Amino acid sequence: MKTNRVARGFDLLAPVYELLLCLTVGKSVRKAQLPFLHVIKPEDKVLLFGGGTGWILPFIESHNPESIVYLDLSSKMLKKARKNALGGNVEFRNGSYKDIIGQKFDVIITPFVLDCFTEEELNLLIGIFHESLNDKGRFLFSDFSTSNSFINSAFIWILNLSSNIICGTVNWRLPDFFEAFKKNDFDLIERTCFNNGLTQSVLFVKKRCN
Repeated sequence: MKTNRVARGFDLLAPVYELLLCLTVGKSVRKAQLPFLHVIKPEDKVLLFGGGTGWILPFIESHNPESIVYLDLSSKMLKKARKNALGGNVEFRNGSYKDIIGQKFDVIITPFVLDCFTEEELNLLIGIFHESLNDKGRFLFSDFSTSNSFINSAFIWILNLSSNIICGTVNWRLPDFFEAFKKNDFDLIERTCFNNGLTQSVLFVKKRCN
């Protein structure tokens, strides 16, 4: 992934990002990001990776985690997200996954961002997230879902085409999310789908080291 090109693309989309989501996918994108937030505990350190405009921040903050690191490539998305934060325990960082290597978290949240990565990139990224989570750390994953529905498949293809053109991502299909999590020693705890299987929310837990 060419991070500079992707950052410029999302900077361009930032002013209309939420409107575009609403017009194309409706409320299912937001609904898919909320089901498992209850697993966040007051002592937790949370990483929000690619949080867009940050509308979800108040919902995360309502669980009173010890700290939240909000990491995004787009400086303009970060600017919008700062307006949505309620308290002072959110650290906003403009950067990539390389900026959290060596840090430890209890919860990682990836809202509709992992679909931007190729299979190879995704495996690398999930491996880094695995190393960044404490034992039994929780991973809250939400994204589009591979579906047998022709309409859903066509819609995802159009989204990927738009993302390729605007942001320089190179995906034409969704990567195999579940295989990547399995390879990197995550247990699937619970999964729920929305909008006839177009979007999904999944709770993973890092396997305890032997």
